[in-house]
Amino acid sequence: MEESVTKELGTRAKRWINSKKSMCLPSGKLRPELRQSKLDLGWTEADIDDWETRFTSKFEELKRLDETNPEPWINYTAYDFFTEEEKKYFNPDGTLKDNNFLDAPGSFDYWMRQSRRKMIEVDNYNSVSERDAAEGINHGQWLMDSRASRARNYAKNLKQQKQDRRNNEEVSSLPFDAELGYF
Repeated sequence: MEESVTKELGTRAKRWINSKKSMCLPSGKLRPELRQSKLDLGWTEADIDDWETRFTSKFEELKRLDETNPEPWINYTAYDFFTEEEKKYFNPDGTLKDNNFLDAPGSFDYWMRQSRRKMIEVDNYNSVSERDAAEGINHGQWLMDSRASRARNYAKNLKQQKQDRRNNEEVSSLPFDAELGYF
């Protein structure tokens, strides 16, 4: 019964419940054993009730926000993270496109290994996305955001490295590979 309550929650409430799972049930109520442990620590019933009221009001506020202003959820697939080169040779499930590998450099065995690697990547992406979605986390969006952040910071970091090299910083302490010019 409690699991079905979690499925009905929006992303904010799911993330909150997941972060507080040692303290609360999926319905947002405090765990009975937590109440007892607070009593054992000397808390009064009034103190616990006050704490529980604040606790559940936060949960109710997140549920209300999820209903009135749901977070956007873009369903990214593993294929969205393939490079343009990979998209030429692989299908969205990681299998090779028909006969494309014949025109590609490398042997048949090489492309079979690459296909197997790509299928494993797709399976891993799907399983992590599914697990995270149950907790209210959009794994694909998180990956896209981190990719965008790296792209934004690349030029700044490159400029900083050039300055550090002019200041005779120890090359091994730099975030970039000094010879190759990248992280």
